[in-house]
Amino acid sequence: MNRDETGFTLLEIIVTVTISSIILAAVFMFFHQGLFTLENVDADADWEQNWRIFSKHFNSDLHSLFYSPLYSENIFEGDYRGLRFITLKDDKLMEVSYQVDYYSKKLVRTAKAYQPDTIVSGPGREEEIERTEYFRDVFRVDYEYFDVENNYSMYWSLKEKGFLPSLVKVTVSSEKQETASISVELYNGRKYERGVSIND
Repeated sequence: MNRDETGFTLLEIIVTVTISSIILAAVFMFFHQGLFTLENVDADADWEQNWRIFSKHFNSDLHSLFYSPLYSENIFEGDYRGLRFITLKDDKLMEVSYQVDYYSKKLVRTAKAYQPDTIVSGPGREEEIERTEYFRDVFRVDYEYFDVENNYSMYWSLKEKGFLPSLVKVTVSSEKQETASISVELYNGRKYERGVSIND
């Protein structure tokens, strides 16, 4: 009996499905690895871009720091979590602070027109607050202050110490274990005035 059969045997179908599965798995792994690499490159670029912007603002703010031995309302308060000080830009005094918002996992810079404690804002006067956010996945930010005796401190108060630190160091760590540091030297008038007591 001679039959003209067309079609595939069970063995041929199993071999074809196996080979197709191996090829599809390889393609999927290649595609997944490509997407993973692209996400990491984007995250790294985002981190670097945020770091550049933060560094620029932080440097600019600290280099515009307002401090005068003749002014009783000088502010420079900092601890390991944040920093607050006065800047002078475009003939305006601004109170600037850097803090971490751990709820949104962002480093936040706020700036507002400086009003000494002796001046009470009147009714109907709203403060305009400039808010800038850096990074998306901040795990930790540490501030350190370098004094004239070559010691780092995690706390600085101008009112208590009577002078400014000569250097401020900030270390930012992300949840992905990326860490970057910046150290900014404080310039305040002529170079030899740094570290001079405001009480002298």
